[in-house]
Amino acid sequence: MFFQLIYNFSLLIALSVLSGVVDQIAPRSKFYGKILQGLLFGGTALIGMLYPLKLAEGLIFDGRSIVISLATLFFGPVTGIISAIPALFYRWHIGGPGVYMGTGVIISSFLVGWLYFRLRKVKKVSLLHYHHLLLFGLSVHIIMIALMAFLPTGLRSETFRLMGPIILFAYPAITLIMGIILSDQEQNKKMLHVLRESEKFLNTIFSSIGDSLISLD
Repeated sequence: MFFQLIYNFSLLIALSVLSGVVDQIAPRSKFYGKILQGLLFGGTALIGMLYPLKLAEGLIFDGRSIVISLATLFFGPVTGIISAIPALFYRWHIGGPGVYMGTGVIISSFLVGWLYFRLRKVKKVSLLHYHHLLLFGLSVHIIMIALMAFLPTGLRSETFRLMGPIILFAYPAITLIMGIILSDQEQNKKMLHVLRESEKFLNTIFSSIGDSLISLD
């Protein structure tokens, strides 16, 4: 029954690695880089929704909350919006009793990602530690649990019984793992930038030493 979720989660881990490759080709600091990341994350969210865990017709669970929230947290609102748009359209296309909950999950995942993105900028948090990412994942998915209130009365309790523990434990855990990979890629890129700047600085110093000696002579 839960094979589809395992497939979804595996897809997310692959996405986090691929995102690092795209970031090398199209830097996140550039607008086109943000767009490419949005298309990558949005496409992944859509693929996950095509192969979801289906509890009932129109009531599906997949990894879109993880994808959209992390896209917004690490790459900003432009990437987050682009990643959320295809998921929103497809969720409304599916319809069914879970449409309002599903739509709420997409919107809330983006909003929580945006909030943490803004807080990170304000507080100047350069490195996201494990506890940051775990708290982030729990925030996104506690709201997801709360949005089950939009399900029809007859589906609410059964959905919570089957999915509640998974959403509260497995979803934040995958968010943490994927977040660690994205955070490491982010830090590696910053360190590489610092090393290149240091190399330029040292090259400038060494190239000037000869001129200084000639002037002294």
